[in-house]
Amino acid sequence: MQKCSSNLKDSDNQGSTYFKAKNPEYGAVIYYYVKEVPESLKSIRQKKEKDLFEKGEKIPQPTYDELQAEEKEVKPYLIFTVTDEMQ
Repeated sequence: MQKCSSNLKDSDNQGSTYFKAKNPEYGAVIYYYVKEVPESLKSIRQKKEKDLFEKGEKIPQPTYDELQAEEKEVKPYLIFTVTDEMQ
């Protein structure tokens, strides 16, 4: 019978191998996929300008009001609610 090394304290045995890892930090990690990202006024304008540039067409200068609207626009964001109750 083979002896196991005693320096593998608090480890788990998976048959012929040992696995040891620290517990993750407090909290949770949640990964999510967003199929369509909401677009801002600025990104929409820049996309139109890029298309016009690729076509070799004239790119119009945005007005002061349009630039102000872009600056004041509330940026898109997502809200998640995580509960432990079945609904």
